Amino acid sequence: MITPGKWEADTEGEYVFTRVPEGLMMVAQMRGWSYLTGELNLSSEEAIEVQKANARLMASAPELYEAVCDLLDYAYEALHWAGGENEIRGKAPRILREIREYQSLIDRVKGGDE
Repeated sequence: MITPGKWEADTEGEYVFTRVPEGLMMVAQMRGWSYLTGELNLSSEEAIEVQKANARLMASAPELYEAVCDLLDYAYEALHWAGGENEIRGKAPRILREIREYQSLIDRVKGGDE
């Protein structure tokens, strides 16, 4: 289970939070400033943009998770429509490959296949 609610990134790209009755609850804090400006040799402005992009990606995680689950459901239906795993017209192997990739992602989120 992930933290419920809509996740949001702050404007500085430092935190990802969700709104709760008591106010804001932090979901994540962006880290890695010394890596971005040191190892990667990014300017402060570039590092800020990277952190903002990371925060936006993390804030989108619950919606991305739901979208992948919906896509996985559709892929199982498409596999069935294509004739199942033993379909001989060539569509099922690709669909099955996609299903396995998406299922692996979902399993990782749920704590399996780490």
